[in-house]
Amino acid sequence: MRGKDNPALQEMEWQDVRQEVKAVNSELAAIIDKLSPTKRYKLIKASYNFGDLILKDGIAHLPSTTGIPSSITDLNSDAKLKSNLSYSSIPLFLTLKNANEVFIDTGSRIVPLNIAYPGNMLGLFESMDFLFKQPTLPKWSVTAGSRCIFML
Repeated sequence: MRGKDNPALQEMEWQDVRQEVKAVNSELAAIIDKLSPTKRYKLIKASYNFGDLILKDGIAHLPSTTGIPSSITDLNSDAKLKSNLSYSSIPLFLTLKNANEVFIDTGSRIVPLNIAYPGNMLGLFESMDFLFKQPTLPKWSVTAGSRCIFML
């Protein structure tokens, strides 16, 4: 398990995260249960600090031992992880806890686009683009936690 090198990143199997997924998205959990993935299929569980960039200008970033998330294109120290996630600049991921903010940084201001809550999936369209061999050039970013202020 990768958690020994970097506790914020863990390689897991479906059975390890099944209950967490079921708690936030029971429909997805039921679909995966029907597929009955073997231990050969691995999942990566990543834990981010509030404000960490999960995506920056359409490129996924993963927690690193330095405390600053690293681009998946810069994972020189872990070739296996880089290979497993490089099918798309935005691999498919599911929010398990708290919320994430999707936004565009214009350079002069931040434009909020969406909030992803537990159970929401991100990277779905980019993963489909990969399957259909369509290039994708997303320019949005995602932070762990929301910087938007909501007023009633």
